[in-house]
Amino acid sequence: MLGQTDDGRCVFYEADARRCRIHRLKGHASLPVACQQFPRVCLIDARGIHITLSHYCPTAAGLLFEETPLAIVCNPPGFPPDLAYEGLDARDAFPPLLRPGVLMDWETLDAFEAHAVRILDAETDSVDAALARIEALTERLRDWRATDGPLLATLEDALTAPDAPGAHGAAIMRTSGTTIDFDVDVDFDQILKLDAEVRGAVPADGVIQNAAPRAVIEAHERWVHPAWATFTRPLCRFLAAKLFANWCWYQGQGLRSLVRSLHAALAVLRVEAARQTLAQGRMLDQPLLREAFQRTDLLLVHLCSQEALARGWAAAEMAPAPGPRGRARGPAPSRDPSVHTESEHRE
Repeated sequence: MLGQTDDGRCVFYEADARRCRIHRLKGHASLPVACQQFPRVCLIDARGIHITLSHYCPTAAGLLFEETPLAIVCNPPGFPPDLAYEGLDARDAFPPLLRPGVLMDWETLDAFEAHAVRILDAETDSVDAALARIEALTERLRDWRATDGPLLATLEDALTAPDAPGAHGAAIMRTSGTTIDFDVDVDFDQILKLDAEVRGAVPADGVIQNAAPRAVIEAHERWVHPAWATFTRPLCRFLAAKLFANWCWYQGQGLRSLVRSLHAALAVLRVEAARQTLAQGRMLDQPLLREAFQRTDLLLVHLCSQEALARGWAAAEMAPAPGPRGRARGPAPSRDPSVHTESEHRE
């Protein structure tokens, strides 16, 4: 543990210049490993090294407000291949699970991930609508059975269908006779539940700030909700960073676990945004949202037990299919005995 000052800063942080004294005097190689990695969050699997960022870093949080195109980039110059990246090492694991007992394949995983990022990149009106489209696509994939042919073909068919939940999907989509409305209502009871689940995953010795639900609800209604849609672009970029290189791909039990993690990230962000507006007594603006991004990833990435989070989110796999507001309704899928289940024994 590095020493800390009374206000919680690292003792080697030079506040006047906003820099690290070790880095300045001794160089990057002399930093502790955790500091060398920050703000990178790495997932390593059979496909390679996948890197997203922790927005607890102020610079990373600021990048969310830029208007550069959102895309998955291979071998970017800012991430040299000779750096010793550390993170969740899944190189010896099977591909992630589609649903409990059923594996995905690498090609479908790449295609799904890329399309989900495209959905988030194209959305300009509502981050909740973009997430609803991703969730609808996951429900289609979860219905796959081995007799349907390759899983990748099922994904491609879903993306090219007239009612596909694509980057510019229709406001109303029909799936298996069920109407899906992408104009998703805000269920603040569910937001508080997801936020509490995340805070409950902080180890007992962790220090987090809890907010009174009533005060948070009032602040959200007054100062956050009216401005939320004006920040759709940075909100979508934040969700894309949560989806890519997400450890829940491997620690969860299927695509619903992953989607649940995205809902949880948005829920915590809403609560943190409400707390910022409550403290400052003003409408949500870019500085307050930037601080909320930082607070959210401090909790999600650095304070919480990732294993505990994944266990909680995996409960979504056994629940009934989500309802019609931005989601498809249907029975929970049963195990297909024709599908290999070696994933139950994967590392």
